[in-house]
Amino acid sequence: MNHTIIQRIEDDLKSVAERKLPEEEFLRRLLEQFVFVAVSDSSEKNILEIVLLAGQGDEGMFLPVFTSPERFLSTPLAKKHELKKLPFDVLMRQIRPDTGLVVNPFNPVSHTVRWFVLQEHVPDFGSEAIKQEVTPPWLESVNAEFSKQEMPHRRRPWEAIRVWNEVNGVPISGSSIRARQIFDWFHVNTKPGSHMAGPLAEAAFYYDGAFWEVTIPLGCGSPSVDFLDMLRMPASVKLRFWNERNDLFIFVKFFADCFDYFYSVDDLRSSFASNPLLKGFIAAGREHITQAASLLLDTRPNAKAAEASRFALEIFLKTFLVAKGGLSEKEIKDLRHDLQKLLTRCLEVDPQSELRHIESKLSLYPDVAARYRAEDMSPRDLWTTYYTALTSGAVVVRPLSGRDTTKSIQIPPF
Repeated sequence: MNHTIIQRIEDDLKSVAERKLPEEEFLRRLLEQFVFVAVSDSSEKNILEIVLLAGQGDEGMFLPVFTSPERFLSTPLAKKHELKKLPFDVLMRQIRPDTGLVVNPFNPVSHTVRWFVLQEHVPDFGSEAIKQEVTPPWLESVNAEFSKQEMPHRRRPWEAIRVWNEVNGVPISGSSIRARQIFDWFHVNTKPGSHMAGPLAEAAFYYDGAFWEVTIPLGCGSPSVDFLDMLRMPASVKLRFWNERNDLFIFVKFFADCFDYFYSVDDLRSSFASNPLLKGFIAAGREHITQAASLLLDTRPNAKAAEASRFALEIFLKTFLVAKGGLSEKEIKDLRHDLQKLLTRCLEVDPQSELRHIESKLSLYPDVAARYRAEDMSPRDLWTTYYTALTSGAVVVRPLSGRDTTKSIQIPPF
């Protein structure tokens, strides 16, 4: 690999690490290149044993790749392992599809990609390491079995994903290329309209004194959809909203936070299956923030939404402390329900966290012991409690999932 190509890859690596280059574009470019991997000395077996690194906690395994021999030689791996140059696309086909990627580990500039992001953007990821690929004959066979069971058509794509998981012994992301192939096949081969399983999630956005439904679409991979189509409001109101550029900017950021939060939670369910505390917090946070949106979208916004948002925020802060701070269940219980104490502890773990911006909003939330104070809140304050909680959830889960769509969604010009 000549110096020009190496420099190009390293420039891309720096750009994606600084969030200046979309992750999917970085992976697309990398698929056209050779990379270097650490291998065990396996000459006696006449096979290559590619070295993997263990992630933190329940993150699973990661494949370390290097952009040059020099990057490899500067790492601890060079003491016990050899170097092999391989095409990156070939390498991606050979590893298990629940393995993440880390480019130039132990170097000043590196980048980590979780397995579900690779499933979403790398065609044939893990194809040589699985027992059964998603093919039309396999889908026909699975669907024939579903027909014998008289399974409702709307359930079939989800059950097919479950069967694929069991057959291959690895999880499949709901936004992966394979999952989209499954949904597309059942879209064509089952009763029209039955594939409409609904959105991944629903959120609420405040504009012009009212709360409007926001749909987070299912299985679109990345937010290539027109985000304004996801905002349910009459055309006349939407036209006025389009001209309010400050409100439009807030919605774009809000939609990116919603997208990252709900897709990350969907991805992380499998990652933290062996950590009951973290798994429970992730599930509970989603439940409370979803409840808050439902209460806001009532014909008359229900002030209990502030209570649901308050519990969601508490759970998000506790999730942060467990995932990044390593706090035990006992330490979490000692902090009880005090949002200020929880936030202070979070900022002790990471003083630069974006969570520091929410401190001025904490006084709006009703206390656990005085929940009915929420009954007197204005719609604007209800929105603030909900918006603050949801965006905090996105801040907490983004580092766990590797998702960040804030750089890929832009406000179109007039």
